[in-house]
Amino acid sequence: MTQPGLQVRRADYSAAADRAALIGLLDAYAQDRMGGGEALPADVRARLCDDLARHPLAVSFIAWLGDQPVGLANCFEGYSTFKARPLLNVHDMVVHPAHRARGIGQALLAACEAHARERGCCKLTLGCSPATSAPCAATRISASRLRARPARRPGLADAEVAVTLVRGSGHNARSESHATNHCP
Repeated sequence: MTQPGLQVRRADYSAAADRAALIGLLDAYAQDRMGGGEALPADVRARLCDDLARHPLAVSFIAWLGDQPVGLANCFEGYSTFKARPLLNVHDMVVHPAHRARGIGQALLAACEAHARERGCCKLTLGCSPATSAPCAATRISASRLRARPARRPGLADAEVAVTLVRGSGHNARSESHATNHCP
């Protein structure tokens, strides 16, 4: 169930409040065990929003409770060569530790899905590491609920929602995909 008063909005990389929220949430995630346990380097914090603003296929969504940022999804549009259509990859999914297990990740995923539908994407993907496997399991459940909603337009309703679990690191990494539905 989603928290009352929760709003998810597309981030404006030039707005001071959105910049601070994006950097703060991403840094909190980086410092969490799921994000590697280390703060973002100062140079990354300084240039990230400007770099994202220059990246034409980047989109971010911030979840707000009042004026407090509580969640973030950073996404990048890619392309499915097998379907000859765009896809949307959720690169970062962050929920502030004090607000986890309250439906915020599901609300962020719903915003990602709505954006993917608008863009005509055939697939919505989310990569997971072993440290994030529990949140990814919740995301798979959420994705199956999203998929069950009727489509307003052709596209994502018939699409694959893929969650990829990455085991190991670097060149020793193995991936295991969990597709919950497939493009026709």
